[in-house]
Amino acid sequence: MLSVVIPTCNRERVLCDSIAKLLELADSCDELLVMDQTTNHEPETVEALKKWNEKGQIRWIKLTKPSITVSMNRGVLEAK
Repeated sequence: MLSVVIPTCNRERVLCDSIAKLLELADSCDELLVMDQTTNHEPETVEALKKWNEKGQIRWIKLTKPSITVSMNRGVLEAK
């Protein structure tokens, strides 16, 4: 099983583009975890993340305090 963890903070378009490209791959990962540390997203980003999460294409996990170490460790713990 291959898990991809994306820690993110304030990367609106880059985040959505990265997720879209990963989901387009023919031989994609088994799970895609988005460790979201952004306080307030643009409305378009929220809609895209909600859609992918509801479809089960990503696991969107909101974190309250930005930290690359905490987000990566949490991603490893959340990975199946």
